[in-house]
Formats: sequence, structure tokens, C-alpha cells
Amino acid sequence: MSALTASQATTDDTTTTRTAIVAAGLVGALACAAYVSSVIFLPDLGPSNAGTHPLVLTANLITALAFGGLAFALPRLAGLTRLPLWTLYTSAAACAFIAAPALTFATYGNHVKGVLTAAQAEQLANDSSVYFDLLLYPKVLLALVGFVAIAIIGWRRRAFSRGASVLLALAAIVSLLPPPWPGGVLAGLALAWVARTARITEA
Repeated sequence: MSALTASQATTDDTTTTRTAIVAAGLVGALACAAYVSSVIFLPDLGPSNAGTHPLVLTANLITALAFGGLAFALPRLAGLTRLPLWTLYTSAAACAFIAAPALTFATYGNHVKGVLTAAQAEQLANDSSVYFDLLLYPKVLLALVGFVAIAIIGWRRRAFSRGASVLLALAAIVSLLPPPWPGGVLAGLALAWVARTARITEA
């Protein structure tokens, strides 16, 4: 009876983990795509008001929540799949560094609009700073290491769909761009695919 209960608990945990990662990945990808679309279709938005535009603000807030959720949920796959824990923690950290700038820009936009003129906001947006670099560039390294490692190990061990491995490798390449949103589109889709097709290790 206890073995049956433990098996049921493991099944429930597996389902919860899968669902959380799939949902967060898809929502995060959609939010990042919405942000990218604002750059393409709303080119007249200046730095002083872009952060407070409803589409941009909503996309950033949802991106922060979704990738924050991925950062929390990804390491839980280690006990259920054949993926090494370090690859999942590294990828989780990459997700955290996608969430962090999205949240910063969502909250920072209101502050900028309230205290800076349009010209000052434009100058601030064009000037690099150590603070913004610390937000953007760790994601580049973490995504390159974590996403590529999961893609290669998953391919070799047939731990999940090979299509997901290819998409995750593409996400790592696109994540070489400092802004987190383009890579976030592919990363969210790839991680959702990984969780959906992962071959669960039997206890």
C-alpha cells in the first residue's frame, strides 16, 4: 500500500512539474514575442514612454513571472529525468536573467517617465552602464552553457524529443544577443517542449 502511495505521489509530482514548465514556457514565449512585436510595429515609441505602453508593460511583467517560474521549476526535472542537475540549474539561472531585466524595465519605465525628459531618457537608453550590463550579459553565458548542455545531453541520451534539442540549441545561439526577449521566445518554446516530451526515469 505504501509503495502504491509513493508511486502515486511521484506521478502527481511529475505531472505538476511538466505542467508548470510547459505553461510557463509557452506563456513566457508569447510574452517575449509580444515585446518583440512592439519593437517592430511600434517603432515610434521612445525610451521615455515605451516602458509605460500597455503592450510593453504587460509583456515585460508576464515575461518576468513566466521565466521566474521556469527558474524555480526547471531543477525539479533532475529527479524525474536523465538530465544532470547542473545543466538544469544553469538553465534556470539563465531564465532568471531573462526575468530580471524584464521586471526591471517594467518597473523602471514608470520611474523614468516621471523624472526624466524625453531627451534625457533617450540619452540614458543609448548609454551603457555597468548595472544594465550586469542584467543583460550573464544571461548570454548562462544560456550558452545551460541550453547547449541540455540540448547535447538530451540528444545523446534520448531524454526528450530531438526537435526540442535543436530548438534549444537555436535558443542558445539567439540568446547571444544581449536583449533577453528574442532568445526568450525560443527558450520558452524549447523548454516547454523538453518538459512535454521528457522520458521520465522510473523510481
